[in-house]
Amino acid sequence: MSSHQTTGNKAESPLQTGNANAIARLIEHHGSALVLYARGLCDSPDDVVQEAFLKLVGQAEMPRQPKAWLFHVVRNLALNSVRSNIRRRNREQAAPGVRQSWFEPVPEKQIEISEAVSALSNLDSEDREVVVAKIWGQMTFEEIAELTSVSAATVYRRYVASLKKLRSGLSGSRYIED
Repeated sequence: MSSHQTTGNKAESPLQTGNANAIARLIEHHGSALVLYARGLCDSPDDVVQEAFLKLVGQAEMPRQPKAWLFHVVRNLALNSVRSNIRRRNREQAAPGVRQSWFEPVPEKQIEISEAVSALSNLDSEDREVVVAKIWGQMTFEEIAELTSVSAATVYRRYVASLKKLRSGLSGSRYIED
């Protein structure tokens, strides 16, 4: 029998049959960061991340850099989702929906979260994308550069400038050190 097992007429990829633990580890380690990253780009982050993992399972081989591959796919799916929503809204001539919060609410940290959301909201979308990918996605500047199609130096400059903006926006907070 070949390396692809068959079920009926449909061949299963090696990821479907042999790497369930690898997929589970990727979900465990990067799922939340991917949702947070997608949340900054679109209104349906959970759907986008789920679709990205389904695309990963459908691959014949595990990508060389699965984390970077997942972030890239999530970005593309999120942007496609946004385009689709714009087309649908234009067609329906409906008022735009309310974007979900970037953070899951935690009652005892509600003030911190609202301050962070406000500060992130004040960043340009490109700067916000870099910050979220770097901090919560734990991506390298090189990975973010590949993801956003700019140089690593540009990513670094955006990251440093964004951190300065965030610090000034949260300067009254006891959680930001100068």
